[in-house]
Amino acid sequence: MNTPTHPTEPHETLNPRQQMIAAILRRMETAVDAVAYCQSLDATHPDYGAYVVDNRGEEHGLASADHTATGSYLPSLVILVFHPLSPRFGDPGLLGRLHAALDFVLACQSEEGLIDLPKVNFRSPPDTGFAVQFFGEAYRWLVACESDAEGKSDVCGKLALFLQAAGDGINGRGFITPNHRWVSISALALVGELFPEKRPFYADYIEKTLAETIDVNGDGEFSERSSAVYSAVNNRCLRLLARGLGRPEFLDAVRANLRFSLLLTQPDGSIVTSVSTRQDKDARHFATMLAESYLDLAMRDKNGEWMAEGLRLAGLQGRNMTSHDNIGGLAFSLIALEDHAGEPMPSEQQSPIRWEKHLQHSGLWRIRSGRFASLSAVGQNNIVSVDWGKLRLLQTRFFVPYFGREFVISGMVPQKDGMQLIESHPERAPGWFLPLGRPVPYPSHAEYYEIIKTREMWELPRLDISIVLRKTSGGLDLHLQTKDGLPDMPCVLMAEFDTGGFWHTTDSILSVKNASTVFHCGGEAIYRVGGDAVRLRANTEKTTWGLHLAANAERFCVLFNFTTPLKAVVSLEFGTYNIADRKFVSSKVMEDLPGTV
Repeated sequence: MNTPTHPTEPHETLNPRQQMIAAILRRMETAVDAVAYCQSLDATHPDYGAYVVDNRGEEHGLASADHTATGSYLPSLVILVFHPLSPRFGDPGLLGRLHAALDFVLACQSEEGLIDLPKVNFRSPPDTGFAVQFFGEAYRWLVACESDAEGKSDVCGKLALFLQAAGDGINGRGFITPNHRWVSISALALVGELFPEKRPFYADYIEKTLAETIDVNGDGEFSERSSAVYSAVNNRCLRLLARGLGRPEFLDAVRANLRFSLLLTQPDGSIVTSVSTRQDKDARHFATMLAESYLDLAMRDKNGEWMAEGLRLAGLQGRNMTSHDNIGGLAFSLIALEDHAGEPMPSEQQSPIRWEKHLQHSGLWRIRSGRFASLSAVGQNNIVSVDWGKLRLLQTRFFVPYFGREFVISGMVPQKDGMQLIESHPERAPGWFLPLGRPVPYPSHAEYYEIIKTREMWELPRLDISIVLRKTSGGLDLHLQTKDGLPDMPCVLMAEFDTGGFWHTTDSILSVKNASTVFHCGGEAIYRVGGDAVRLRANTEKTTWGLHLAANAERFCVLFNFTTPLKAVVSLEFGTYNIADRKFVSSKVMEDLPGTV
């Protein structure tokens, strides 16, 4: 981490790496100033030094030391005060804020050395582990930094007190979620790296936890499937474990996840979250927390594509100035660049974004072609989602009210020109339950439905549903077919879009400013957002029945109604719409698309 000892050189004379670092420092200053009003500066207040904001910059009134509040801002305070290129280098006011925050954090440690995440976790080893990652990397950076700003030894001393007590508190005290395992032991590895005398005390707990093996599949996806949050957390943990334990093999899982994450990146730079099992599910996220790992591994592997992605994500980290992810992320990104000071930086590279992937371990079928992106996923009731420029088809679902039957993808079989989706069948045949012929105690709701599993039934014919997605030159055709079941049952395909566009038919145009529902009654229609459009074609029933399929109240819902037995095709063709000529032009996005690999 070699840097100039004074910020005397004008930034235009700095080398490219220093210019990147100087830009991060400017965004860091803006971010820290943006939350200054959230820090207690009244020395008589019991929470003196604490920040009281959460992830989205909303005040919640809880003064906490954890990584979503005070702990998140501390590394940036350290770097701004002591980095020679910082616009706040040696700032006594900022140094005072830093000491106040450090004193608050130290006061929050329990007798075991742990801190709370007061919104949910108390005496929490993993949340203390998050704080150790933040403070430990700041401490490591500060010790190595060639800075002559006053106060460095005092700050190092306070950070060391926290880190050593926290390591002892985390050791042997457990976790809850999958990522907590790696957070806790990576914190121990980091404390052991910084204070080698601690290593022997932590070794057994680290190895017992590692014996569970890293929860990453063959595609590079972690078990929580959290592309915007916990993938980044796991990658950071594995990098710390690799360095702290001297076991570079842990970086292989990081590399695999970075490759996987690129496949989930959307045309607008956000990342797919629809399959997540955590709080980022279905939210529009830019995975800025991944920046540090892309930068670190880009430098290690001289990978220009990862360097470009790391710099893109790092450039987004200052957008929400009060977000702890962004403020903490700025510090980690800067440290990742400085860890490789003196090494040549790989040139940024962009690979062609035109491919089709069947990710079998993750159960995903993914297509990217320029501004087009589609996804189908095992375990989901969403048949396919599509992003096409400004237009977003958020989900498509198929439902038959035959004992509440909705199509859920349980598997995929590649076809020459697309993908066959396999449905999950109910365990029992449809039908009606018969009496037991014995007393049934007055049951609770749950007990009644436990008893029902033991009843015999009058069975009705099983219904089989087949859905095949076939690529066309301009998009996808959904081939829908039913077998057996009963005749003349209503069924519906529902397509949900973002609002804000226009619905065109041969003789009308509907402005879709608010959530609404339209019934597709045959022929073709066009939905467009700006010039980005989809042409929808189907031979549907001319009916407007409402089935019990809940639509999102904030979306534009298109319903395609059918009856059984069903054999139909719903065509989705993506292109542009010229409002002057009132003409749709196909994009041809699928032509000559490389096949599934």
